[in-house]
Amino acid sequence: MTAARHLEMDVRRTAQQILRRHLHSPKDEPDTPLNFWRIEGIDLRNAVLVESDFSDCEMPRADFTSTVFHGDANFSGALFLDSAEFDGAKFYGNAMFDGASFGGRVKFNYTAFSADAAFRDVFFAGEACFDAVTIPRRAEFARAQFQKDATFSDATFAGLADFEGATFNGEASFYWAAFPQGANFQRATFSEPASFTWATFERDAKFYDATFSGSAGFDWATFKGTAWFGGVEFCDDARFNGVTITLAARFDGITARKGIAFTGATFNGDAWFNGAIFGDRLSLNGVTFCAAVGMANAKLLAGGKLEGLGDQAYHEALLTNLEYSRGFPSIHDSMRRINEES
Repeated sequence: MTAARHLEMDVRRTAQQILRRHLHSPKDEPDTPLNFWRIEGIDLRNAVLVESDFSDCEMPRADFTSTVFHGDANFSGALFLDSAEFDGAKFYGNAMFDGASFGGRVKFNYTAFSADAAFRDVFFAGEACFDAVTIPRRAEFARAQFQKDATFSDATFAGLADFEGATFNGEASFYWAAFPQGANFQRATFSEPASFTWATFERDAKFYDATFSGSAGFDWATFKGTAWFGGVEFCDDARFNGVTITLAARFDGITARKGIAFTGATFNGDAWFNGAIFGDRLSLNGVTFCAAVGMANAKLLAGGKLEGLGDQAYHEALLTNLEYSRGFPSIHDSMRRINEES
């Protein structure tokens, strides 16, 4: 680094330190310090920041559109009182937002991260937009709270995407999202419709013990690892039409209170539905099972409708060499037994 470049970096750091001192939140102090700035907004569009530290800062409206962050960027515990814009920003170090609170709409569309992105325990009061975002390493959203719609359409999570225990109180959209290292949504709560249509999970996808109060859409999703849905509660319609699951599919102990559809789905590995409870409708139209199927103690509730297994020729062509946990000779007998026990 040249002397001039080094001096420029020092000037930038000094300016950022001054800004941080004036924005540091006085929330734990009895009186507002004289050096605290109560401003209407902060505009750092297209700025170049070096090792920026906005942790525990209080900002009203904040605009970081196309801002370049060199080194780690620390926004942990920051309080954004209004909207926050990070569209097209570039983070060349770790991006840390743990414990931050966004009071208005936040946008990270087309943002490029180069390392970890940490949003653990973040509170999003407004819409959260992460469309076409790229995160090459770990994406940490554990226990994050999304009060309104959250969109991650076309997002690429090159590292593990961790949403364990996250709460989605608005619609959640993961259309065409890519998870090369798999995803963890265990114990997540979805209060409104959630869509993973056309999403791709290259490794294990963990959704066990999640709750979908709104509709759950996984149409045409691809699971190249194990699909873990054990213990999931689907309170509204659940759709897995056209999905492809390469390894095991674990739906043990799920509760599907309304309809659940697997129309045209392909199970290349074992498919387990042991202890599952199916409500209004279970659709298996055009399903291809290529390995073992387990439905021990599964139940189709009274009045529920089973679709897709009436064609004996179809059954003989596609449901061959199957094993059932209770030793039923055919899936027809298995589902008949389920009906009798409901």
